[in-house]
Amino acid sequence: MRLHPEPIRIQHSGHQHMDALGQLYLASFPKQERRILDQLRQLLPEQDMHIHAWMLDGAVAGLSIHWPFEDFLFLEHLAIVPALRGQKLGHQVVQWLLEQAKGPLVLETECSTDEASRRRIAFYERQGLVLHTSFAYRQPPYRKGGSPVPMHLMTGKIPVAASGLHNIAATIRQRVYERFYT
Repeated sequence: MRLHPEPIRIQHSGHQHMDALGQLYLASFPKQERRILDQLRQLLPEQDMHIHAWMLDGAVAGLSIHWPFEDFLFLEHLAIVPALRGQKLGHQVVQWLLEQAKGPLVLETECSTDEASRRRIAFYERQGLVLHTSFAYRQPPYRKGGSPVPMHLMTGKIPVAASGLHNIAATIRQRVYERFYT
């Protein structure tokens, strides 16, 4: 099996792969760590948000949602279909994102509290990303009035100093989360 060499960017809710992506999205992320699916669909035309279907043998194998900013690329979500995990598809997606980034690749990850979160952190560390445990980060809520989620930032490709993490966190909060509160 081989991952399609180019991801398919989805920019409208009627796209033929949107239902499969929506199911994968809902199954892969806890409610507090994702948007309501209708809100995600409404954001598809946003030029700043890039949602991609990753195809394998004509079927959706994964999804990625990222935001290319001036100084960094923020990976909001990455999910691979459970039956296809362990086949280096996630590695190929991360490598593609690293190539797209004009600065460091940045993502949020859960705190290391269980085996699943430790495996996710280890996956990104194998891709060359660095976990910033000394930087106090809380993922902003997806809904106005919601509670922030304690997480860590991870960065890759280019080292990021603590002062840079503050700027990155502020950009993410303003341009990925708060900008879309209703």
